[in-house]
Amino acid sequence: MTDALTKLDKLKAKKAELEAQIRSMHARETAKQRKADARRKIELGGLVLKAGLGQHDKGELLGGLLALASQIGSDANAKAAYKQAGDAALAGKK
Repeated sequence: MTDALTKLDKLKAKKAELEAQIRSMHARETAKQRKADARRKIELGGLVLKAGLGQHDKGELLGGLLALASQIGSDANAKAAYKQAGDAALAGKK
């Protein structure tokens, strides 16, 4: 009986160890995703500033972005033109 209890205790300890590893891996992945999300938001905010729109109200910015999203969603030529202008600005050209 003691051998069975010892084996059971070892299995419980192993289970607890594996559960801790799972929690640790999950926490690392969550932190990694949060960091990537924060970086993306910072980059997008930087684009707003680079475009000279930092002084505008949040509602104005969102309204403008919604209008832009509607336009480029249905107009491939506009999308290509905006991309070309944006890529040039990012490269330091005007």
